[in-house]
Amino acid sequence: MVIAYTNLYKKRIQAQNLDPKVQKLMVTLGKIGHTARGIVIGVVAFLTYRAAFSYSSEEAGGTKDAFSFLQNEFGTIVVSLVALGLAMYGIFLLINARYRDMKRV
Repeated sequence: MVIAYTNLYKKRIQAQNLDPKVQKLMVTLGKIGHTARGIVIGVVAFLTYRAAFSYSSEEAGGTKDAFSFLQNEFGTIVVSLVALGLAMYGIFLLINARYRDMKRV
C-alpha cells in the first residue's frame, strides 16, 4: 500500500522515457495493482496475527485463505475487485518487463 500511495513506482516509470499514453496506463495499473496486492498481504498478515493469539496455527494461511476470508466477510463483489486488481498488477508487470531499459538496471 505504501508503494501505491507514495508513488514510489512512478519515478521508475518516468525514468524510462516512455510514450505519455503508456506512462499513464502504467501509473493507473500500478496504483490499482499495488493496492490489490497490499489488501491480500494485509489479510494474510491479519490471519497470521489472529492465529498467533488464538494459539491455532491452522487459522494462519496464505493467499487462498485470504481470498476465502474476503469472500466470507465481504462477499463476491470485493473478491472480484481484488482479483481484478491483481490482474491489473500482472498487466503492469508485463508492460514493465516489455519496456524495461536493461542498461539502467
